[in-house]
Amino acid sequence: MKKKITHFFLATYNILLFLSHFFSVSFLLKSLFEPWKNVVEDEGPNASMKTWYDTQIFNVISRTLGFVLRSSLLIAYLVTTLLYALFLPIATLFFFLILPFTQLIALIPPSEETLKQSFHDDFMKKHANQSNAPDVEQWFSFYYDHYLLKKQWWSLKNLMTISPLGHDWSSGFTNHLNYYGTDIGMDDVNSVIIGREEELKNLANTISKTENANVILIGETGVGKQTIINSLAHSSYNGMLTETLNYRRFVELDIEKILAEYTDHDQRQKFFEELLAESDKAKNIILVINDIDRYVSTSEGSTNLLSSIEKFAVSSNVHCIATTEPHEYEQTIRPLTQFSELFTAIEVNEPSQNELHLIVAQQALKLESKFKVVIPYQTISDCVVKSEYYVSDLPFPEKALRLLEDACIIAQELGEKVVLKAQLERAITHETHAPTNIDDSMKVKLLDLEQLLQKQILNQNTAMTQLASALRRAFVMLGKRKKPLATLLFVGPTGTGKTATAKALTKILFAQENDSAEKLLRFDMSLYQSLTDIPQLLGTSDGKVQGLLTESVQEHPYATLLLDELEKAHHDLLNIFLTIFDEGYYMNGSGRRIDCKHLIIIATTNVERIDDVFSPEFINRFDGIVPFHSLDSINILSIARLISDEIINNYIQLHNIHINVSDDFLKQIVTDHYDERYGARDVQRLISAAIEDTIAKKILENEIKSGDNVTL
Repeated sequence: MKKKITHFFLATYNILLFLSHFFSVSFLLKSLFEPWKNVVEDEGPNASMKTWYDTQIFNVISRTLGFVLRSSLLIAYLVTTLLYALFLPIATLFFFLILPFTQLIALIPPSEETLKQSFHDDFMKKHANQSNAPDVEQWFSFYYDHYLLKKQWWSLKNLMTISPLGHDWSSGFTNHLNYYGTDIGMDDVNSVIIGREEELKNLANTISKTENANVILIGETGVGKQTIINSLAHSSYNGMLTETLNYRRFVELDIEKILAEYTDHDQRQKFFEELLAESDKAKNIILVINDIDRYVSTSEGSTNLLSSIEKFAVSSNVHCIATTEPHEYEQTIRPLTQFSELFTAIEVNEPSQNELHLIVAQQALKLESKFKVVIPYQTISDCVVKSEYYVSDLPFPEKALRLLEDACIIAQELGEKVVLKAQLERAITHETHAPTNIDDSMKVKLLDLEQLLQKQILNQNTAMTQLASALRRAFVMLGKRKKPLATLLFVGPTGTGKTATAKALTKILFAQENDSAEKLLRFDMSLYQSLTDIPQLLGTSDGKVQGLLTESVQEHPYATLLLDELEKAHHDLLNIFLTIFDEGYYMNGSGRRIDCKHLIIIATTNVERIDDVFSPEFINRFDGIVPFHSLDSINILSIARLISDEIINNYIQLHNIHINVSDDFLKQIVTDHYDERYGARDVQRLISAAIEDTIAKKILENEIKSGDNVTL
């Protein structure tokens, strides 16, 4: 009972304070004689006496209208306050008369504590296990306090969120801005922002200034820049900030829509400045421009609104919040000294692990409602861990939120009611085509890898054994290290089967892939011997050239990367490969991180002593050094037979012609033409030429036809 009485008197006092806020008393008194909606005329220079007189009359009328309307609202406040004061004794008497009955009624339904305990038990049952119960307790407390706990409508904090009357009567009309922008403060924000207190504080302090009140938020796409802006806009709309920032309109400009109005640059710039002038005149607008680097670039072919933004950014009435990414800021914004000085840079980094788990958990509750599933806390933890390992092109929290939603979609498609680790792994595999664990099929391949390789690569048994051993060791660490799946160095003379082994290995491991032939990403390092060659491989700083390696890895993130004749690559390129081998990623020419964790990287070299070419640090980064020995005459004949069998099979499939190749025929070709300097590669060329040229002539001369047998 004592609590109810305290709440009653606190409510009556808060309502009294609220009336002053609701009728904008302080604001109306300050702006009592200001023009209505800031509608004023400017006679301009060299105006005639009549123009000057008409302008003054118009402005007096505008101020008079403003005075009358504001005075009317102030009178309404006084009348309402008087009525409230007269009504208060009656309300107090009525409250104390019904108080005993409310106490009896309160005993009928469950108490607030009972309801909370019921919510708690159900929540813990769905989401917790023995190991993560403390974390789920914290999650429940956050959820209950922000979403389930009954709000005290009469608290001063909640009353002050009601938008007051007349607060925009001194702000100008913005008809064009309303069409080309979105008032993001009016959006229904149903999320509680987690962390970001420092960024919000710095942002609010900067745009509260009277000069250079502009901010540029710097962060990767998906790190939370827009969330910070939306949160501040919503707080301003609800009057939860300082007097300077309350009830400001945060208008996000649709620059592409603005630019689409005209094709001529001068007309575009003039139209854009008209919109900025409208914002300047309105006095209560905070403009939001996303990806501002796209519109202030001085490079050829870019849209440049630099001078227009600089012109209005110095105004005390125009406040701007812009966003960009770190690389774009360094590449485009920072060199523009005058422009960058008008904007205070605020970096937006990834949230802490504790904040991240809470952000994902908050989103999980929304996904549970949307997809009618249950998401245990263990799944949330797995989502954070797996998205960190498998998703590299997005920052936290975006990559974790996307992965969790994809897993929910898969669970819904499968009719599953609980989202578990299995759905996360399916979502990852669907998106990256990379395995998240070693399935039974892959286990069989790895266990039998020596035998499978030896069927295709002859007389290199030692190399195949070492290769299989290195790959088994590497695959056991799948998902547990940030390096590539495997990094191998094939060492041996030309023509000993190094490239053929890479092809055979790719075919074996990716046999179930529809594009297994494309899973071998082959690059000849002899083409990248100078510094000027490297951008062709990794991309240029302006992003106009993506780079052959970058494009290939992004298109096939789970594949074999073959680096032929690695010793010929430029030293700086070797340092980049060192980072790839050690960290599982590299930064492309434009500064973006390219993930290589799902690649099997095979480098080949023809040098006899690798210590003379590569540093010990570089050599030690390989999971295995696989030596290939030179081939003797017996080995060469075996390889010749393997090549001829492949050609024979091709003719059967293509022409239905059966070819019998004798050992003497093969031996004669090898004896007469084989050059041991080129190894098996020379055998491939000789056998193909001898057999295919002979058969081609016979087909053209009509000596053989479909269904015939030919002996060579």
